[in-house]
Amino acid sequence: MAGLVMVLRVRAGLCQHHSLGSTVPSLFSQRVALHPDKPALVDDHSGEVWTFRELAEQSHAVAHWALAQGWEPGDVVALYLESRPWW
Repeated sequence: MAGLVMVLRVRAGLCQHHSLGSTVPSLFSQRVALHPDKPALVDDHSGEVWTFRELAEQSHAVAHWALAQGWEPGDVVALYLESRPWW
């Protein structure tokens, strides 16, 4: 029963975000603004922690790199990456 309640809550939240026109980047930006120094990712092997601010900075760096490659908003690309930080 608890699992069903959780699924319904998540579903309701997704519907609300969809109706507001929210996107993953906009929701992430909101989290960064609310909790810039809160841990966002923790590497389970090294224990290294990245805050929302640090993750946003790295995301922006990757976006600028992609733009420098000539990619434009709306382009479809595939990236083959290891499941680890590269910076």
